[in-house]
Amino acid sequence: MAEQERLHIISNSYCNNSCIFCLAKILGKVGPSLADNDCVKNDLLRMKGKINRVVFSGGEPTLNKNCVYFIKLAKKLGYKEIALTTNGRRFANKDFCLEVLGSGLNEINLSFHGSNKQIQESVTRSPGSFEETFLGVCNLSFLKRKYQFRFNINFTVTKLNYKDLYNFLRLMISFNAVDEIVLNVVIPKGRAEDFFDKVIPRYQMVGDELKKVIPRLKNDLRFKGKLPIFIIGLPFCLLTGVEEYCGIFENLVIRKNFLKKDSIITKSSPWGSKSKGPLCKKCRYDHTCGGVLDSYSKRRGWKEFVPVLANDTKKKLR
Repeated sequence: MAEQERLHIISNSYCNNSCIFCLAKILGKVGPSLADNDCVKNDLLRMKGKINRVVFSGGEPTLNKNCVYFIKLAKKLGYKEIALTTNGRRFANKDFCLEVLGSGLNEINLSFHGSNKQIQESVTRSPGSFEETFLGVCNLSFLKRKYQFRFNINFTVTKLNYKDLYNFLRLMISFNAVDEIVLNVVIPKGRAEDFFDKVIPRYQMVGDELKKVIPRLKNDLRFKGKLPIFIIGLPFCLLTGVEEYCGIFENLVIRKNFLKKDSIITKSSPWGSKSKGPLCKKCRYDHTCGGVLDSYSKRRGWKEFVPVLANDTKKKLR
C-alpha cells in the first residue's frame, strides 16, 4: 500500500453504531451546523488542485442528508478519487446504494468487525448492526458488476475479535468484489483508551494469530496468489514470515479546529506519536519501521518487540 495524502472531511458527528474503540473523542465533536454545505464546500475549494483524493467520514457520513450532494460537488471540482468511510448500514437499502454510486463516488471503505452477530455487536454495541452491514456488503458486491468503484473492508482488530480473524477474512475474501481488506490494529485513543484493558490486545498476540491465519488462508485452494490484505499498526518484528502484508497510515489533510468554519487546513494525524524501543536499532527493519504508538508502549512496554537480526533466514524487505 503506497503512502499517499488525502483530504479528510468529517461530514457528520452522529453515528448509529457506538463502537467501543471509537476515536471520536480525539477527532473532536462537530455540531450539525458545522457539517453543512458551506463548511464542506470551503474545504473542497481550498484543496482543489492540491490533492486528488478526498474521503468523507464521520461519525457516519451516510446519515448526513447532504451526503450525495458532497460527493457530486467533489466530482464537479475535479477530485479524481472520491471515497466514503462508512459502517455500511445504510447500504442495506438498495435504492440508497444506487443513489450514492450514481453520484460519482469511486471508493467505499466499509467498516465491519466480526464474522457473526455476537462478535460484531460486542464491538459496535448496536443491535442490528451485523445484519444491516452484511446486507450492505452483499448489495455493494452485486452492484459492482454495473458500477466501477474500489470496495474495501476495514476491520478494527481488538481484544474482542482478533480470534475471529480467520473466519472473518475467509468470509470477506469469498466476496470476489472486495478489492482490499485492511486490518487496523486498534489505536489506544478515544473510547479505546477508556476501555484499554477490555479492548487493547497484546500486539504480539495479534501478530501470532496473523502468522497462523494468513498461511492457512493461502493454503485454501480458493485463494490463490497474494491475499488482498493489509495490516496497519503492527511493526515488522511481530509479523515475520508475513511482512509483505504490512501497510502504513495515510497522511491526512484535515481541519485543525473543527469548531471554526474558517479554520485552516493542516497536515495532521489522529493516530498519535510513535517511538522505538531500546533494541530497535539492532533490527534489520529499523530503516523501514515507523515504530510503535506511544499510547501503547507507555502502558505495555517493549518486551514483546524482539528485533529481527540481519542474519535471520527470512528474506529482508526491499
